[in-house]
Amino acid sequence: MDILELEMLTFDQINFEALPKDTLVTLASGDDPFTATSAIGELENRQSKLAAPVAKNLLFGSKADRYLLAAVLEVLFNTDRPTAIQYTLDHVTDCDAYALNSMLQIVWGDEDVFKSGPAMAVVGLLLDRLDRLDEEETEQIKAYVREAFLKLDVVAQCRLKTATK
Repeated sequence: MDILELEMLTFDQINFEALPKDTLVTLASGDDPFTATSAIGELENRQSKLAAPVAKNLLFGSKADRYLLAAVLEVLFNTDRPTAIQYTLDHVTDCDAYALNSMLQIVWGDEDVFKSGPAMAVVGLLLDRLDRLDEEETEQIKAYVREAFLKLDVVAQCRLKTATK
């Protein structure tokens, strides 16, 4: 099947596991965010070196919807951690609640990364953002994610540092 035929299918009709990497790159960069999310996920699953540059293009391009943005953040955290951390530092204060939920999950999933250096600042910014959420945004954050994040040792350390200043 060529790329034009694939682009006419919906994401759930495509067997991403059977596609070559170059086709996945094309689909990840395409106009359908559902297909792009699945394609970038498959590139990451294969541990392809193409995942990080494609994810960066999606992250800093204008095509990413909230779901694709969340997926791309996770891919970048696994493939190009400094870029993911910098993006989070730059956008945590104004990102959509769905992206914020992903940021919380990333910290929860790999807490040790956020115990020092620039990544530690992410935790403080996430805490500040959680405190400023309105009711609608709060409902969009999964309760179990919020609770798990707030129970992390790194969150307690961050609160202690803030309290002693």
